[in-house]
Amino acid sequence: MNFSEKLKKFRLQNAYTQEEIAKLVGTDRASISRYENGLAIPDMYKAVKLAKIMKTTCEELVTDNLTERTDNYGQIT
Repeated sequence: MNFSEKLKKFRLQNAYTQEEIAKLVGTDRASISRYENGLAIPDMYKAVKLAKIMKTTCEELVTDNLTERTDNYGQIT
């Protein structure tokens, strides 16, 4: 599950609307919609706020299936 899917899942589990999350994060509803549709990603500050609001960690929110993928040089991608 990728970031956008997890964000929407956590938002719905916590019974928030996009508008409510936007106000708590300090952005607009359209930005939350873009995050959930994979059209944009939040900056680190907003990602941390989103994780706290969703009662999860940034790692859980941004890591795809909680597995690390590496490229040919051993760098985490």
